[in-house]
Amino acid sequence: MKTLIPVIICSLLFSTSTFGEVYRWVDDQGRTHYGDKPPEDKGKGNNKRTPAYDRVDVDGSKIFSSVDQKRPIRYSGKEKSRLILFEQLHIKLKRSEHKDLEIGSYTKAKGSLCSQPERLVWVAGFKDISESGLMSDVIVAFKKENYRMITGNMFSVSNASSRLILTANVTRLRLDYCEAIKRYSKAKGYEKAAAYVKIKWTLSDRVTKKILYKGTSAGAVNAFDRFRKNGMQDAVSQAIAMAAKNLLADQYFVEHMTPSAEDKKLQQQVTIYSEIKLALKYGDSRSSFKKEVVKLKRAAVTIRVGDGHGSGVILDKKGYVLTNAHVVGDNKEVIVIVNNLELPGKVMRADRRRDVALIQLNDLSSAENAVISKAKLTEGDTIYVIGTPLDESLSNTITKGIYSAHREHDGLSFYQTDAAINPGNSGGPVFNDHGELVAISVAGVFTRSGASLNVNYLIPIDSALDSLNLKKERDVSHIIDAAKNATDAETPRRTTASVVGTNKKATDFYLQGLEQKRLENFGQARAKLQLALQQTNKSENEYQIIQDELNIELPLDEARYYLQAHDEVKVTTIVQPVIGYLKNHPKRLVYMKQVEQILNSVKYLKKSKGIASQQNAESLKRIMKQYYARRGEFPKTEKELVDLIDQFQEFKGVFDVRSYSSNGEKYNLVIYDRKFKKKHILEDG
Repeated sequence: MKTLIPVIICSLLFSTSTFGEVYRWVDDQGRTHYGDKPPEDKGKGNNKRTPAYDRVDVDGSKIFSSVDQKRPIRYSGKEKSRLILFEQLHIKLKRSEHKDLEIGSYTKAKGSLCSQPERLVWVAGFKDISESGLMSDVIVAFKKENYRMITGNMFSVSNASSRLILTANVTRLRLDYCEAIKRYSKAKGYEKAAAYVKIKWTLSDRVTKKILYKGTSAGAVNAFDRFRKNGMQDAVSQAIAMAAKNLLADQYFVEHMTPSAEDKKLQQQVTIYSEIKLALKYGDSRSSFKKEVVKLKRAAVTIRVGDGHGSGVILDKKGYVLTNAHVVGDNKEVIVIVNNLELPGKVMRADRRRDVALIQLNDLSSAENAVISKAKLTEGDTIYVIGTPLDESLSNTITKGIYSAHREHDGLSFYQTDAAINPGNSGGPVFNDHGELVAISVAGVFTRSGASLNVNYLIPIDSALDSLNLKKERDVSHIIDAAKNATDAETPRRTTASVVGTNKKATDFYLQGLEQKRLENFGQARAKLQLALQQTNKSENEYQIIQDELNIELPLDEARYYLQAHDEVKVTTIVQPVIGYLKNHPKRLVYMKQVEQILNSVKYLKKSKGIASQQNAESLKRIMKQYYARRGEFPKTEKELVDLIDQFQEFKGVFDVRSYSSNGEKYNLVIYDRKFKKKHILEDG
């Protein structure tokens, strides 16, 4: 919402010309009226008084008489409502194409009075405010009534999952506000305000290009009773939110939100793929991106489709390439550029909802295929993106960032990152610090001018493979050339059945332990490894191998698991014995790099939890301010406060109220964040 004032003001001028007379008053039902005549005198013949009225100096036209808040029609279907892509929000006033328009008044207060207003003039033209906080006011109004809506500045994620596109043009705007004199710094930004908007809405089908709905709705708020901080922008925000709710009261509009038979059929088509077995390779976290970068660039490809292009990654040297469904579009054949060679590719299958596709080429034995990570990412982990942004000449461009957060969208899982992702990167591989494939690029959030906002999204590799029903042909997770291990002094040895094989019982228990670890049953894995150790003695070759698995490999994998669960206390407890075991280990330096990465992730996690908890507290504080703006006072009792918090689903069960006191004008609140285990002291007034 902080962008609202610049957006509005940059298109306004002030004028001191003479005004016509327009009057504003509130009737017995609390409705606000505007007219070119004052309200009729009700004092004659009865005891009712004439409503108190203000004279509003405008251009003499009657803007509106009153706007009633209609009851929105709440969505209650068994299936989720259809997803709406809110693509644009414009202020495009009637008759503003070629001339300036007077849309209201601006006044500086003298004491408590707002007199001698100046004209508020809208400069000729229209304003695109699709990147302002006003769009979120519409989205919140829709979500409160159980409708699904997303903004239009995220390409591919929204386009791939939504057929409905909503656009909005503000065709009438009325704005009167009075600014408090800034005698003291605390008075800065306090205004009385009244706002009115009329919005023309258009709903269309992205696939058929048909317009499904055209209509208008209005919203208004009169908050001239007292000065409020950010009063002008709050008035506009509330007016637009009211217009959105009135749109949802239109039965003809909301009937388009019910999933059609075609929508349900498309949903069912996602899961019909038969299984394809590929020679997928899984890593063991023993290498590094820097060491493997040459091979990784050879596993990344460019996919040319018509006049455009995207990126992809080789999964299997037999000729299988993974990319985004929106990259291949409806094409059955594409050109795949592999190490400067242009090869014809056939689109085998595409999951539009998950936005992934599989392409088959001829044998790629001379190319490289990516090694997939078995470990899960943790917030703060470094990631590397390889792709072909913007132009084919920029193939194999590498960008670096961190895994910022896990996000859910339309029931699908995404990784958020600050790594640079631009058009053309879509479908390209994303690697972790060990050079292992963890995701593919899918989307970035951009301004309308095309500038990146450093908020980008990735599809987790496991989810991509599952949606296309791609399975590994054989388990190559632990197969490492023994001869290579013998000559590689910096790479810790990884145990396999071919190494632990002199003692069958030890081998069986050992392999059972590895399988339990893969299933994340760490307690059972530990028990199996201890049984394997009991079947050997210190003179046998496999003794040290099992010891390392039990005291290094297993604990580190378990620590990564609990990092993903955000349990930093558990992680620290698990890692400490590993540090002791490595004290005199011949591979101490190599393993300690992994330990340090985990401990650094713990530090980042603690910091991010603190930030997230503070954001929760700030959100609660904003809710209190909004409550004050509507009611003119803060909740007076702890029960009223708890009832207010419980109205917001995201805060249910999050806070414990330790203490609360309020006299209506100011409050003091001590809360405890259960999720992040943080205490906050909030106060205002």
